Amino acid sequence: MLKRLFIGAVLFGCLTLATQEGHGYVRKGLYRLGFDSSVFRFGLVNLSFENAKDDSLRAFTVGAGMASTGLLLGVTVKNGLVLGARLNFGLSGQEELLSDEHYFSWGVSPFLEYVFLDRVVRPFLSVALGAQGASSYADDDSLWWGFRFGGGGGIHFFMHQSVSVDLALDVGYTLGKGRQFDADFQHWQLSTSVLLGTSGWF
Repeated sequence: MLKRLFIGAVLFGCLTLATQEGHGYVRKGLYRLGFDSSVFRFGLVNLSFENAKDDSLRAFTVGAGMASTGLLLGVTVKNGLVLGARLNFGLSGQEELLSDEHYFSWGVSPFLEYVFLDRVVRPFLSVALGAQGASSYADDDSLWWGFRFGGGGGIHFFMHQSVSVDLALDVGYTLGKGRQFDADFQHWQLSTSVLLGTSGWF
């Protein structure tokens, strides 16, 4: 019931915002400060332990309501073009790369984003390049890291000239290494996340 009410409220707000007058472009010289969180994630993980008989282990990961937060910092280098970085961190439970462990996750992703149109509802596209990883706080020797290449798009809903609600789809590929149970491994991941957040433009 609450889920239906939430979805209905979001749709109503989107339709209301779409009918409002525009506030102008995301103009050059603005600074962006934002926060977001992953509300849904789907991924494919490939894991290869060194000196193992099996070449690789492949598994799907799915989750909702991830316990992680992203901090976005950026500046508009020209009208509609935002250069910035997303820092994310969080605490999570079991997952394929560190099974049966609790871990601290982190990520740093510089990004380039282009915002279209000049109305209240403004779509955007982005590309990102960075690094991410995780380490177990139960076992100092369990960790993984990797370089990440990503991109995606979404919509900024400008509730005010300087405040937006942001809905984004992020797709990424991560390639890296890790260690668990005194064994080294290599991994790659394909991930898709739905992000919901808010930004201030000053």
